[in-house]
Amino acid sequence: MYKHLLYWFLINMFCWAALPSKAHSSDFTNSLGMEMFRIEAGKFEMGGSEGETLIPSDQWDEKPVHQVTVTQPFYMASTEVTNAQYEQFDPEHSTFRGLRGVSSEDNDAVVYVSWNEAEAFCEWLSQKEGKNYRLPTEAEWEYACRAGTSTAYWTGSELPEAHHRNQWVERQGNHKDSDLRKLKGKVEVSLQVGTMPPNPWGLHEMHGNVEEWVSDWYGQYSNHSCLDPVGPADGMFKVTRGGSHNTALKYLRSANRSATLPEDKHWLIGFRVVQAPMPDTDPAQSVLPEMSDPSADQQNAQWSESTELPFFSGPIPFVQPDSEHPLMSELPHHHCPTITWAPNGDLIAAWFNTISEIGREMVIVSSRLRYNNGEWADKWDTARLFFAPADRNTTGSSLLNDGLGRIYFFNAIGDSGHHRDQSMMMSFSEDSGKTWSSPKIISDLKNRHKYTPMDSAFVENGGQRIVLSVDYAPIGHSANEAGSGVFISQDRGKSWLDKISNKSRPKVAHGSTDGLVAGFHINTVRLTDGRLLAMARGQGRFDINGHITKSYSNDEGETWTYQESCFPDISYGRRLVLMRLNKGPIMLVSFTDPTDGMEFLDSNGDSFTGYGMFAALSYDEGSTWPTQKLITPGKGTYDGKAHTGTFNATATQAEPKGYLAATQTPDDTIHLISSGLHYQYNLEWLETPADPPPVPNNSSENNSISPLLKWNKINNANSYRVYLGDSTETMQHLQTTADLEYQVASPLKAKNSYFWRVDALDEQGDLIQTGDVWKFTTGGLFGYWKLDEESGTTVKNAIEGGPDGTIVAPNNDYSRESGVIGKAVKFSPIDQTGDNGPRIELQDIGSHADIYTNTSTVAMWLYLDGHQQDPTGLFINRGTGTGFWMAGSNRHLRYMWDRGNYGSDITLPLNKWVYLAWVVEPNKASFYLFEDGEVRSWVNSQSHGLNAFSGPTRIGAEVLQRERFLSGMIDDVRIYNRPLSVSELQEFYQWEPLQSDLNKNGVVDGNDLMLFFAEWMYSSIE
Repeated sequence: MYKHLLYWFLINMFCWAALPSKAHSSDFTNSLGMEMFRIEAGKFEMGGSEGETLIPSDQWDEKPVHQVTVTQPFYMASTEVTNAQYEQFDPEHSTFRGLRGVSSEDNDAVVYVSWNEAEAFCEWLSQKEGKNYRLPTEAEWEYACRAGTSTAYWTGSELPEAHHRNQWVERQGNHKDSDLRKLKGKVEVSLQVGTMPPNPWGLHEMHGNVEEWVSDWYGQYSNHSCLDPVGPADGMFKVTRGGSHNTALKYLRSANRSATLPEDKHWLIGFRVVQAPMPDTDPAQSVLPEMSDPSADQQNAQWSESTELPFFSGPIPFVQPDSEHPLMSELPHHHCPTITWAPNGDLIAAWFNTISEIGREMVIVSSRLRYNNGEWADKWDTARLFFAPADRNTTGSSLLNDGLGRIYFFNAIGDSGHHRDQSMMMSFSEDSGKTWSSPKIISDLKNRHKYTPMDSAFVENGGQRIVLSVDYAPIGHSANEAGSGVFISQDRGKSWLDKISNKSRPKVAHGSTDGLVAGFHINTVRLTDGRLLAMARGQGRFDINGHITKSYSNDEGETWTYQESCFPDISYGRRLVLMRLNKGPIMLVSFTDPTDGMEFLDSNGDSFTGYGMFAALSYDEGSTWPTQKLITPGKGTYDGKAHTGTFNATATQAEPKGYLAATQTPDDTIHLISSGLHYQYNLEWLETPADPPPVPNNSSENNSISPLLKWNKINNANSYRVYLGDSTETMQHLQTTADLEYQVASPLKAKNSYFWRVDALDEQGDLIQTGDVWKFTTGGLFGYWKLDEESGTTVKNAIEGGPDGTIVAPNNDYSRESGVIGKAVKFSPIDQTGDNGPRIELQDIGSHADIYTNTSTVAMWLYLDGHQQDPTGLFINRGTGTGFWMAGSNRHLRYMWDRGNYGSDITLPLNKWVYLAWVVEPNKASFYLFEDGEVRSWVNSQSHGLNAFSGPTRIGAEVLQRERFLSGMIDDVRIYNRPLSVSELQEFYQWEPLQSDLNKNGVVDGNDLMLFFAEWMYSSIE
């Protein structure tokens, strides 16, 4: 306590002693009671502060650091404008007091003030006082905030708690955890001004309380020194500075820049004024708004006639990240797309790019597929920034072509992170996206909720009427707790009718009526009888008997009546499409039940079970859906991005997940995009039944199989010669092909090992290079990490060519100890509360193999010493929210499936070695614990959909909150791509080490989801 008081005594003594006596001689208080302090001219380094350790996406717009000279003194208000002061200008603003539980008192900082309104206040105050009042420039604001310092905050590298208004520290690289926990608990705080200690120049609340508008348009910094910079001449967003209450501390730094539309306003933004003439500096050269694309061709497309022949093309990736961009290169997650066509024929797609789906680093990026001479290009353009208000979550985008030469763009803008307090904007282009109108907010700023536009909008009445589908939740609630609905404009977007706000979660039952659409991620169509039909993701909350709910409205979205559809409900990682096609039918694109699939008819009229993405057609306005077809190229491996990851397409397996969006061009081509891939087809293809799927060859012994061999391209190679055999001496030439893959025609025996190589040939068929020889096993043991290394952080995989692991231990809190079988890894965490808990990381399992976690076994030897966090990670896959762990102090085993959570009654013992296995099957999951010669088991009868490994897999640390980690030893970790029986596990428990266990245990019974190691053993030659 004594140290704390002494610290603040010294800080305040320094603050006031540092004020030049000359500066106070002309300080004044105006008629509103604002204390105006003189800020002398000077120089400073503007931009990211010294010694800051932030991830690049937090600081990209603070670079380059550059010298700024403020040549003239100015007066700055010692505090932010208060309610009492602002309401002398605008008495009606008092109706905003207390919204979200803040800023209710006279002396609280005013919030819910737009940049335009702050400017108008300054003009009013200037006339009232006879002096020139204005918003500070961005440079003036940072100069005054720093007050001669060059650290992250004027207080130093850290901001003391006296400046906090429900702030928190966001752990580096772990946005999702910290933001989610805190945003769920946004609290009411006092915004009274003048209560935080002043900086050395007498200014209060320069860090936090509320964000403060400045005069500048948002733009990139110059790399040259500047005199009195005033920002760009124009732009899309206005800058705010200083950060606010209820957010992470890093947004309160002196250098941090935030921005939003000049008409936006909410509970986090206020302002303070300066009194001085505006610097007469010429504005920086204007940069085209992000949305503008000067390369857009201005020649309207000459569309070809619609063909009656069925066609299908793709998929090709439309997500082409810009690896050179200082921001996009740091954002790995691409999701939630929208697509439309431009009058010039180009396809335009937009989606969000981020680290976390609730993060403030999120931006909207866009790409084009160019159209020229009646054909689309083979490849989408590299993505570019499209809509990026700094430090605002922008979840929710929709593009729409009205068929009259105009493209609309709708997007949400959050108050900060997450997507629970949003405004919704609209912009349009009438030159194929070369330029765009200034964005206009179309939602009620006083009545802010979750307004997330979906990729579903259509025009009527000669383009005058727009119906826009929107996800909705009341402020403070998630979409799971609400529903969705529509916004409607009768005048091409000039005004809007909100059919959503102030409604609660619908009570869904067949035949019932309520105020919102049942579900979220909504798509809507107009029926010929005038009603609206909407379908959405139910996620087990809005379904009827496990089926998607059809929501009908006969009063333009005021109320909705619910009916059960014939299609399985969809959940996490999936979004459907519902649209009317040019020739009349309604098309639904959705996903089958991941476990049970759906029945489809082939061209012979025979039924087969298919899985993944499918389309259905209705010719009677959604009553029946006689045409249903899988949307699959039939073969190949693809990266679906986002929550989909890598998947193998077959005649019966389509893309398993994805956020879908679609448009149809005037030539009747349907363009469907998922989270990462673009498909093209027409109505005639949908109406043509698929060819009969290949019949598996089960005639050979042991359920024989035919693996797919794949390899990397070799420079200058024109073709490849493929060899295969059951030993290196017996390899035979199978095929010469120009492809980069080969499907083995002759069935191979399961449980056997094979060898293969690929030689590269030139155009004349002469040998360029002899390939490496690789070994693969036809199913069974996927990964075996013996942990027998004497030292180092590498954990070798005993399966030849399989991915190795790495021990990650920043505090060096691990060691190699004697285990059950050779060496073991011992974790002795030093930091019991931080985010540096040691763990083993198995990288990129998903990109190396098509292993699905609904038919697999993970087994390991485990020794716990009792110092466990709650819960503790044992084996967790980050990409799918899948794995198992124990709940800390009580050590109960639990597992997660697609982010669902299931607890067992098995308690792990302390201070002894036990053998633990987690066995997953499509319809159940089991724990087996072998201890003292006995086995305990727990079974959970639960449907487990296909869920491929993606992203890093961790052993010994929980994924989302890495301060939760294991203390003890791990030995002999194995992953199988099949469920092992209790007797097989018993063998491992009783097994004595042999020269090699791979020959004994690297086997598989049958061919359930066979893992072909050939699919992830690539030649080392490039």
